Amino acid sequence: MRSLKFAVAGVFAAMSLAAAASQTIVAYEIGNSPYFIGNGAPGSTITLTASLRNPNNHAQVIGSKNEWCMITSYSPGPILYCDESLVFNAGGSLFAHGYIDEVALEHFAPQTISVYKGAGIYAGKTGTETIQQVVFPNELLNTLVIN
Repeated sequence: MRSLKFAVAGVFAAMSLAAAASQTIVAYEIGNSPYFIGNGAPGSTITLTASLRNPNNHAQVIGSKNEWCMITSYSPGPILYCDESLVFNAGGSLFAHGYIDEVALEHFAPQTISVYKGAGIYAGKTGTETIQQVVFPNELLNTLVIN
């Protein structure tokens, strides 16, 4: 019975340690002009690319971001469903998707979407990405918390 208690305690300790092992990546995004397809009505799409930079040294490029968004509705401004890939020079990629309230984002309110997959050095990682406008219209801060 005593060895069973220690085995169960060891499993819970390992689970707690794994849950605590999260990683935060912060990247300063400088976007290029978006490309629009459609008339701005629901179903219209937007694609864009951006460079990801060191938040403390904007001259240092640490990766790139490719994003595809579709306008799903208006409430009162556009609600976008976005799917994006973030490719880091360190040898890994993260993939995120979710809904973004464009008006709230443009008014500097953070928007959080799900990181659903990682590749390379981030293989098996999931988590969240919080995006916040820093300089309108194309400079944003991306904070990813993955585990």
